[in-house]
Amino acid sequence: LFHNVSSPIFKSVTHHEIEKALDGFLLTLRNLSETGIYNSLSVRGTTAAEKFRGNFHEVLRLRVTLASPLLASDAPSDVAILVLTSRREDSGVSRHHPCRTIYAIEEFPQMDGDAVDTFQSWRAAERRARREDVWRQYRGRMS
Repeated sequence: LFHNVSSPIFKSVTHHEIEKALDGFLLTLRNLSETGIYNSLSVRGTTAAEKFRGNFHEVLRLRVTLASPLLASDAPSDVAILVLTSRREDSGVSRHHPCRTIYAIEEFPQMDGDAVDTFQSWRAAERRARREDVWRQYRGRMS
């Protein structure tokens, strides 16, 4: 992944940068979840963090511990995360267009199979209820 990085310049990482990156990462991960089960994830801690400047991005490499009562094992999940943020001066990004951030995770946390099934059932019931509500509103307008 970093083989094209010519002489990366390592920088110190602030607590604020780590928090901001993890907030964005969790939001993105939760939005990717079809069932909503990733909403139960939280960050228990950060075990490693390094930041460097790549050719086109600022790169933050994190190793974090994710926790959830719905993980497949009782132990928290230790994962590696990359946060790549386009550099404003190199990407042609103006003050009118924010920098783009990309999140990459080494391996998604393994959630309990029964919990995934339960979340899928809840999500299906929510969609069904929304559809029925839309039809009720539609029929009410047609009367």
